[in-house]
Amino acid sequence: MAQPENRESLIARAEEDYLAAEILRREDDELTTVICFHLQQYAEKMIKARLNEIGIEYPTRHNIMTLLAMFPESNMAEELFEEATALTDYATSSRYNSVVPSVEQMNKAFTQAERIVEAVKKYKP
Repeated sequence: MAQPENRESLIARAEEDYLAAEILRREDDELTTVICFHLQQYAEKMIKARLNEIGIEYPTRHNIMTLLAMFPESNMAEELFEEATALTDYATSSRYNSVVPSVEQMNKAFTQAERIVEAVKKYKP
């Protein structure tokens, strides 16, 4: 397990990913693959920042479900199963296969990422 970045750095980079996704959606909402990738990265980095903040070491993996399951005494992984599964797929699908999310799926990914980040921010150890 590794924590290569501090909380502030992770949050800054996560916010850059979210901003990139928003800009790309405004400019050309057909760039769904890269937009969804940035949304996955946004959620992943925000989760890792919160884990870092509460002193939990996390793996250098992109599986959002695995990361959500690391929050002690929490059922976030179960509650956000659909969101976590969909976003996790975007971490690798853009690099390793030719699956292209629809505009509808991309728009849903914004909501999914935002729900996950909101839940993580509200988490009380």
